[in-house]
This record gives sequence, C-alpha cells and structure tokens, in this order.
Amino acid sequence: MDKKLSHYIERIKDSFARNTDINKEFIFFLKEKLKIADLDILSKNFEISNYQIDLIHKFIDDKKKGIPIDYILESSFFNGRKFIVDNQVLIPRPETKLLVDYINNLYLKKNAKILDAGSGSGCIGISLALDNPKILVYANDISFQSCEISKANKIMHEVKNYYLINSNWLSCYQENIFDLIVKKNGLHDIKTIKDNNSNFRVTFGKK
Repeated sequence: MDKKLSHYIERIKDSFARNTDINKEFIFFLKEKLKIADLDILSKNFEISNYQIDLIHKFIDDKKKGIPIDYILESSFFNGRKFIVDNQVLIPRPETKLLVDYINNLYLKKNAKILDAGSGSGCIGISLALDNPKILVYANDISFQSCEISKANKIMHEVKNYYLINSNWLSCYQENIFDLIVKKNGLHDIKTIKDNNSNFRVTFGKK
C-alpha cells in the first residue's frame, strides 16, 4: 500500500479529471478532516497513516455518490461560524445569511421573542442569538435527530439565549407570544416578507 500523500492527490486528479471542484474539496478535506498542514500537502514524500488512507478511500467513494463535502466533513460554515451538520439536516445556504442580516438590522427590543420554526441544524436561530444576546430565540423541529444536531451546535457555541423544543411547528406554543417567526417555505401570519430568490420567510407577530 502506497502511504505517500502525493499518490492520493494524483489519484483524485485522475478520478475526477472533469471536476476540478472536487480536487479543491479534497485539499480542504485534508486540512479540515485529516489536519494535514499545507507544507505536508505540497511534499512529495509525506506519508499518512492507515487510518487517514481509509478516510481518503471513503472520501473518494462518497464523492462518486455525489455526497456534498459538508456532509463528508460533518460540518459547514455559516455567517462566519462553524456548524455541525449531517444528512438529517439541510446544509446552510449562503443566501440564508440575507435573512440573518435582515433580522439583525431590525433593532429588536430587549427580551424580544423570536421563533425559528423547523430549525434544522440551528444555524439561523443560533446566529441570531449570538448576534443579539439581549433577545430570546426559540427553535423547534419535528425531527428528534435534527434537534440533536441543533443541541450540539448550541453547546459548541455556548449559546445562553437559545431554547430548543422537539415539536411540530407551532403546536406547542400559545398564540401571539412571538414578536417574529422565521421558517423555511410557507407562513400564514400578519405580515410576511419573502425574498424572491430564496425560500425563507419572516413573519411579524404581536404588535
């Protein structure tokens, strides 16, 4: 078994010759997942462990199946922060940052209550909670597995004003308790603002 990293870099180039993005993803994978330094990646003689070789083989198999790099790394960057993800939650989309920026610019009052409905990984709600430490962000998701991912992200970012519930949309809440509700796709409240190029909606609740 060839243990030189350069062998596997060349193998990736040959296996995915028509997709240079995968070559870039592989370099990122080496740095992020295998913790290999830039100088070692450039070296022709740097050797890797059997465990690292197994992970590289899995990377190749996963990319042949079309699995996104975020799921391979089990992490994704959103709004300048790293979030845990897996195939139970959606990968944060860059345009979703527009939603976070929009809400951050609302100058919400102290203790304003926001609901992130169908929170998934928690990237929206946690970002809002961290950017606005004086507001209260509630989040829910019907999927227990998604809530576990969101909980792990809450712990990782040490968020104090983010409250997570495993429930179906608004079924566990009293009416008119939120100042603002955020969720993906449809929403049916007083005033809805939708970005025509995205799939998020913001609804303002109680006056």
